[in-house]
Amino acid sequence: MPTYKSGQQNGDVLSEGDYKFTVEKAILKTSSNGNEMIELWLRLPNGGLAIDNLVFTESSGWKIDQFRISIGETVLPDEQVEVTPSELIGAEGFAHIVIEEWQGKKRNKVGSYLEPDDIQLKN
Repeated sequence: MPTYKSGQQNGDVLSEGDYKFTVEKAILKTSSNGNEMIELWLRLPNGGLAIDNLVFTESSGWKIDQFRISIGETVLPDEQVEVTPSELIGAEGFAHIVIEEWQGKKRNKVGSYLEPDDIQLKN
């Protein structure tokens, strides 16, 4: 019969810094405001994990651009881009990771996505 140890966090909480990530999951969802979004599960070194949301609104296009650049895509001005979640799985990029406290527990969060030329990796 399978067993597990309860109360364990999902991976280690890494110190703030620049890290390489791999997209482990990309799930199409609807935000609390009714906007389309993609929930990203970003696997970090040493078992770390950060979950981030790309919300598809006019005011948050900059973040989607930042993410796409970090995974090596070319972003052109005024380009209409369709983002398919399943095509993001396995993509590798770079992010500045911070620590936030949520519901009494510390976890990693994306502070910003980084261009490959602008990084100074911690691991």
